[in-house]
Amino acid sequence: MTAGGGGPNKATFNQELFQRLRQLRNAVAHGVERPDGEALAQQLQVLGISVPPEDLQWFVADLLRGLSAGGEYFVPPTVLNVVRDLLEGTSATLAVDPWAGVGVLAAVVQEATRATHTIAHGTSPGTLALAKALTPQLDWRLARITDPLAFLSDLPSSIDIAASIPPMGMKAPSPIEIESPSGPSVKTRDVGQALLAACGLKLSLGGRAMFVLPAGVFLSTELAPI
Repeated sequence: MTAGGGGPNKATFNQELFQRLRQLRNAVAHGVERPDGEALAQQLQVLGISVPPEDLQWFVADLLRGLSAGGEYFVPPTVLNVVRDLLEGTSATLAVDPWAGVGVLAAVVQEATRATHTIAHGTSPGTLALAKALTPQLDWRLARITDPLAFLSDLPSSIDIAASIPPMGMKAPSPIEIESPSGPSVKTRDVGQALLAACGLKLSLGGRAMFVLPAGVFLSTELAPI
């Protein structure tokens, strides 16, 4: 079953699909189904449900509301609308979200830019399973907190659009080294800062980076040499 829709508006959300998803959410909330990504992905496949990109943000907001995992996947609709506006008229060959949750932001970037190739990184096996079920149009990889920049060596080209809500403040087990083109390498244990800096360094000529960050990030001097 696939839901239709005319645009990113909750009013267009297919009501039959929504009721089936609500039943699934209630089953998770009451312990009938396991509240993890792999279980949700299996149920979506069993029900034959696919969620179109224009409805994905509402699916995540409504289906996972009140669940402990919901915050990991949720992207505020205001952010998505701003991203659409900023990318209007932009085209891309390669788009990347290095910390993509279930792909809500990455799917919007791909839709807005018609990117030829969009790589998204899930943050756990369970998240990755759910992400692949919800946004199969993305090229999914598994991010590793022990080596969060490993994906950079596998990129087919420079990044045209980097967009993400990075995990600012999350600490890696050991320092992450970032090679700087303007001087000595820089090390940080902050996974979010490392992703932010490394993606910026991999942008193509004219490439754009779009990260949702807390205000305090701009006061940090840890990555100033880059």
